[in-house]
Amino acid sequence: MKLGDSAEAYLGLNRISHHVAIYYNPGSRAAVESEAQRAANARPDIFVGSLSGVSFRIVCERDKADANGQLALITAFKAGSTVVLEVYPEGKTVGNEKWTATCYVTGIGELTLKNGSIPGNEFKLVVSGTMTEGVVP
Repeated sequence: MKLGDSAEAYLGLNRISHHVAIYYNPGSRAAVESEAQRAANARPDIFVGSLSGVSFRIVCERDKADANGQLALITAFKAGSTVVLEVYPEGKTVGNEKWTATCYVTGIGELTLKNGSIPGNEFKLVVSGTMTEGVVP
């Protein structure tokens, strides 16, 4: 699912420069009925389970000078290390939603944007562990 045009992505305090689009895959949730639901004869359509496969895809205009954004993602991919990704689906404005997750960069692709005139990068990130949701202070 593509996030809105005002969405922003950061690595720590550093905004990933020149992003064109941010895509979010919420993953899948295993349908496991909880003991409390069984005991309370709760509605059968209420389930709990852990999310798996949560991922992001970030498309950017290539910026070889974005040392703390795009180049940091490339370095993490090559090293097999994680990055802390912060995503602001509605922009980094006080009171807006904020998602934070430790991610592995699992893929990098080169592409061409805007009718073939601008080189771009596509980064695929998979959440490792739990993504936390909060509000921009």
